[in-house]
Parts: sequence; structure tokens; C-alpha cells
Amino acid sequence: MITKCKILCVVLLTLLSSWFTLVLARNSSIKENNAVVDLIVMVNGSKLGFCSKSMQNCTIQIAPNECLSPPGSISITNNSRISAKNIRASSGDINFMTYVVQNNGCPASLPPGASCTISFSTNASVAFSVSNVTVKGSNTTSTSFNINAVQCAAPTITGVPSPNRQVGIVYNQSNIASGGKAPYSYSLNSGTLPAGTSLNSATGTVSGIPTTAGAFSYVIQVTDAYGSTAIVSSSGTIVNIFPVAAGPSNVIAVPGNSQVTVSWTAPTNVGTGTVTSYTVTYGPTSGTVFTTPGCTTTGSPPSTSCTINGLTNNTAYTFAVTTTTAMDGVNETGPATLSSSVIPTSGLVVSPSTLLLSGIGGGTLRTITVTNVSPNPIIIDSVSSPLPALPGDASVDTSSPTTCNIGTILNPNNSCTITINPGLISSSSSGCTDGITLPTSSTITITGNSGSITANAEAMLLGYGCQYQGGYLFAIDDTTLNTNSIGGKVTMLAANSIMWSPLGVHDSIWGIDNTSTSTLPSPNASSFLPATLKLGQLNCNGKSDGTCNTENIFVYYEGTANYAAGICKQPLSGAGVICTGGANCYTDWYLPSICDLDATTFICPSTQSIVTSLSFLIPSVFTGDYWSSTESLTGAWFENFSSIPPATGSSTNNLQFNVSCIRNLTS
Repeated sequence: MITKCKILCVVLLTLLSSWFTLVLARNSSIKENNAVVDLIVMVNGSKLGFCSKSMQNCTIQIAPNECLSPPGSISITNNSRISAKNIRASSGDINFMTYVVQNNGCPASLPPGASCTISFSTNASVAFSVSNVTVKGSNTTSTSFNINAVQCAAPTITGVPSPNRQVGIVYNQSNIASGGKAPYSYSLNSGTLPAGTSLNSATGTVSGIPTTAGAFSYVIQVTDAYGSTAIVSSSGTIVNIFPVAAGPSNVIAVPGNSQVTVSWTAPTNVGTGTVTSYTVTYGPTSGTVFTTPGCTTTGSPPSTSCTINGLTNNTAYTFAVTTTTAMDGVNETGPATLSSSVIPTSGLVVSPSTLLLSGIGGGTLRTITVTNVSPNPIIIDSVSSPLPALPGDASVDTSSPTTCNIGTILNPNNSCTITINPGLISSSSSGCTDGITLPTSSTITITGNSGSITANAEAMLLGYGCQYQGGYLFAIDDTTLNTNSIGGKVTMLAANSIMWSPLGVHDSIWGIDNTSTSTLPSPNASSFLPATLKLGQLNCNGKSDGTCNTENIFVYYEGTANYAAGICKQPLSGAGVICTGGANCYTDWYLPSICDLDATTFICPSTQSIVTSLSFLIPSVFTGDYWSSTESLTGAWFENFSSIPPATGSSTNNLQFNVSCIRNLTS
């Protein structure tokens, strides 16, 4: 009996224990399910933006994702001992429901102490505010914050002026948008585009070929993908093409220590605009391209000299000077004029390194300048006599107070001089005037500081027929500054043969016939055979200015080379062979004018010509027909060297005549 009682008691106790455990577990589950989780919300991850139910004043700023980085966000932390369920942000505001996009980084169940982030953006560039956006989970407290939605920054637009604003020349004005949201579209907001141009609505470029001269003004509007806009205005004047100024003359390059100073004479043919600047470029003499930027002068009028620094000593350079002419804000650049080759150096610099003098008798006394370009004084030890001796009665003139003498002290940047008198007697005894013998230079050696510094100066007398700088000398200009060499012209040692024009037909080319002047060009737009002025052309003195004529012809035929003037625009040796650079390669040849060939047919500004100066080389060297760059009414002028005496004639352009290019001496 007792045993049965014990067994029954144990069973009852077990049942009671199980029931009690079940009740406790059930009560625990009910407590967790009924608990409310406390959330901590921070704005944009900053504790300074701590939000609470009592404050409810936290605000985030939102916009489309591409306009705001990083996006506006809230950070949520579970501050309870149980997991927070299904946390999300919500609002009944119509703007919130329409425009707000939330990137909910909170898991379905956020463990105690864990954090998550919800970021917000808008699906359009609109501005609005929403107050009391609720943050709540299915078992959490609720916390509110505010949203301030802002529009994307409007796009900006920048206009880039067209480099050309002339009738008949491509106009290309860019309008560049940035900011806002691509893609962009462009439209004409107001005003009128230049006649002949149009706007590309996808790129914002206004382009075309203007057909009418006159003022213009227009406003371009850009609209981005959000509908935001910006505008930019453009205005100016479309002008007719105008004749550019000729290149400067007498370009002189004086070397120094790692530098060269270039000077020139302003052109007399300035076209119809205003000369506003000169640009100097350069390159190694070993090549044929001299386009490295050097220096630019401006002003009214612009300066005619400047210095290029940073050059390499003991390297030969050639310099090119161009003229910029302006009219109504439009700039045009004329042809280039080259210097001789010079070599920067330290110590003593001699300029010109080779002094050219007139050897036809009674020429100008000319001076060689010796300059100390080192940082220390130099004492002259010796100045030698010319070796070989100067021809004829030419001599060294020592009467100048600046003469370089033994014992002369040259402080840095100081100079002394050596003066050469070419004499009164024609120096045909030098031998080179026979057209065969090459000229000989006389060397004067200057030493300083006990022979540690040496410089050589060269002096050379030239007469008609001397071979120099690629050709026979047929014109001498003894009016240049006496601190420089003489000027002059040489004609090639050998001729090519070709038609005057590429297709052998007569083309009426602006301002190059025998009646044309720099003020009254002919042919022109109203001539019997009218001509059209093209960009880069000049008003030429057609019968006498071969450089101008050649430039106009070259521009007309757009830079090709299969015709008379085109050959002369190539880099050529004195033998008329295309070359690639070096001391005997020249890039400034041109087709001679009719006055260059024969100064006796027309009233020419100079009596010097191939016929008058090189008669002893006719017909042994010059024989047959030679083209000039001067047009006639129906063709071009030429010179027949085979007739006795030589005769000038006009021919159609399809004949294969000789071409002997000429060039100006450089010093």
C-alpha cells in the first residue's frame, strides 16, 4: 500500500513539474511577443542629428542620386534586448508617395544592439518638404523625421567663339553644357543666327558658312533631362574677307647666351585692316619647319623686336615672323618672313656672324658687333686682320670710338665693333662675279682673357652673279641698317619646267596682274574677268612683288605644288631639288615677278633684274622661256631669254616653261 502511494506521488509531482514549465514558457513567449522595441534614429549617421519622439525635429535633405552624394539617410539602432521586426519609413504625404525612393538596408529582423540604414532620394528634380515621416517596425516604437527635397543644380552653359567670322569661311561656335542631368538639348532662345549657319540641337554647335556680312546676336538655351535650363549669348560681326598684311622685312636674329633677339621692319603693304601683333616662331635650321612658339608683340603699333629665351647653346636656329591684321574683331595672319640661321652661345657673340657688303663699288660701311654675353668681364687680347685679305680696296676702318682693340674691356652685355669699308672700286677681283667661282669670306678672329675665349667674324663682298644662299645674286639692297648685312635677291642655279597653273587654264587670281597695286588690286571682284578674294590673300603690287603674288597663287590653289608657284613654295636647294633641311636647303623661295625677270619692259621700282644684272649668264645659264608670277589679262607674263635682246611676253597657262625660283637674302 505504501509502495503504491509513493509511485502515485512521483507521477503527480512529474505532471505538476511539466505543467509548471509549460506555463512558464508560455508566459515568457507572451511577454516577448507583447514587448515594444525602442529604436534610436540618427540623421545621416551623425549623433548630432539624434532623433527622438519628444524632439521630432530631425531633417534630411534629399535629391536625385546624381545630384546629391552621399544621399540623405537615417541610421537606426535597436536599443532593446529583443529583435526589431520589419523596420520601414512611411508617410501619407502625396509628395512622399509620388517622388520619394527609399533604399531600405534594414533586415526583416534587426538583432539587439545592431544598426541599419535607410537612404532616400527622389525620382525627379523637384522641391518639396515632408514633415513627420514615421520610422517604425512591427514591434517597435515610432520615431519621426523630416524630409527636405531639393532640385538638382541647373545646368551651366559656356559659349566658345568661332575662330572664323568671315563670309565664305566655316563658322563653328560651340556651346558646352555641364551639370544638371544629361542628355541635354539645345535651342535658340532669342536672336538670329548668322545667315548660312544653323544650330545642332544635340551638340549645341552653331556652324555653317556665313553668306552675309553684318552684326549678329543670339541666345542659346540648354535644357537638361529634368527640364532645368541655362542660357548663353553670342554676338559679333560677320565680315567680308579682307586682304592681309604682307610679311615683315629685314628679319634679323642676334644670338646671345641661350637666347636670340629677333627684330624686323614693319611691312609697307598692310592690307585693309590694322596690324595688331607680330608672332615669332622658330625651329632648328636642320629642318624645314619653324613653328615652335617664340614670342608675340602687341601694341599700337606693336613692337618690332622680341627675345626668345631658353634656347640651347651651340644649336643653329631659324626664326619666322608673321603679321596679324584685324578688322571688326577678326584676325588674319599673313605670310612668314624668315631670318638667317644663328647659333646662341656663351662668351663672345658676333653679329652678324657673316657680314655681307656690296662689292659693286661705293658701298655703305658696315659694322660687326662683338658682345660679351658671359657673366664675367672679358679683356680683348687680339683682333686679327682679315684672312684672306679683303678684295680690291676694301679695308677695316678703325676710326670708330667703339672699335674692338687690344686691351678693350667688355663687361657683361657690353660691346665693341669692327667696321668694314667695302671700298670705291668694284670687287670683281674677288672672282665670284663670273657666276662660276664661289665667293670667299675673310675671317677676323677675336680672342679674349689670355686666349681662353675665341670668336670669329666673317666679312664677304658680293657682286652681281656671285653664288650665295642658293642662287645667283641679281639684286643688292645697300639701304639696310649698317649694323646688318646688305639685302638682295638670288635666283636659282638651275630651273624646273612646268605649267603655270595646275590644269593649264587661266584663273583670275586676286591682285596679281601687272596693273595691280597694294591699294587698287587687280583683278578684283569687278574686273572684266572677276576674281574672288580668298582668306590669306593680299593686295599685291603685281608687276614687282613676287612674294605677294606667289602667296596669292598658293592660297588660290589650296597649297598644292604641281604648278609654277607651287614648286617655289617647297623646300628646295639652289639646284631646284626638294630637300629636308640643313644649311643648303631654303623654304622661302617664290616665283619671280615680271620686274624680277626683266626691269625694262614695265615701269619697275628697281632697275635690277635677271636681265639687267646677269646679262653675262644669258643665254649660257638662262635660256628659253621663264614664267613670272604676274598675271596678264588672259594668262601670265613670261621672259624669253633666248631672243636677242631678251623679250617679255604673255602666254596661256598651259605651256611648259622654265621656273627659276628666287628668294631674298637673309642675314
